[in-house]
Amino acid sequence: WLQDEHINKGRCGCKPQVSTCKWTNWIDRDNESGKGDYEFDPALKNKCRVEKYEVSLVSGGPIYSNVASVPTNVVSYNPASVEGPMIYCVNAQQPRCKTNAQGYKVGPSPPCCLDYKARFCCKVSPFRG
Repeated sequence: WLQDEHINKGRCGCKPQVSTCKWTNWIDRDNESGKGDYEFDPALKNKCRVEKYEVSLVSGGPIYSNVASVPTNVVSYNPASVEGPMIYCVNAQQPRCKTNAQGYKVGPSPPCCLDYKARFCCKVSPFRG
């Protein structure tokens, strides 16, 4: 009631929340294997100015809005990789993950990258008429 009758109509000096970005679908383009897990959508390259992002395990669980908060792996974010915005986990950067000289995972090695999914909120350009 308060939200509808007062806040959304600007009667309390408050401004209604206006979304300044649009979320992509969840991206899970590969499974964790080889050198790690890399989540990006080439269609977003040069078309998405990321305002915020979310990352989660494909299997479910908490959704994180900062890669530094992911407790299970060292996960990174690059807003402008050559592939477009990317959330990634590199096996060679994981403590105790066994990799060969080229960075590929060797045998069963539980502390390596898990399978993540990510989505990006792309800044919405104001309409120009």
